[in-house]
Amino acid sequence: MSGNTPRSDDFTITIEAPEFAKLANMLAAVIERLNRLDEPDEVLNVHQASKLLQIGVNEVRGLARAGRLPAAKLGKGWRFSRRDLLEWMRKQARASTAQASERPGMEPRA
Repeated sequence: MSGNTPRSDDFTITIEAPEFAKLANMLAAVIERLNRLDEPDEVLNVHQASKLLQIGVNEVRGLARAGRLPAAKLGKGWRFSRRDLLEWMRKQARASTAQASERPGMEPRA
């Protein structure tokens, strides 16, 4: 077999830049989820969620009541999954970055 003869298991895929970026983002999200499988999860009350998110207790309650924050109403109080809150925060950050990049002349915040 000569060095230039293609083998049956050799192949090439051509991906345009926008599709490559989309694929890279999807792969990064999968890797991030896999890495978080080992993260311990804990249930937080509204005060602990407020401290984690660094926002006021009333804002946490309002976001939970409006269904904008992942939460469960148990009895009179709200309960939050630490893992779900961190994922929610990551999604908010990605959305903010994407929105900022769509505006010409605007740089995303670090």
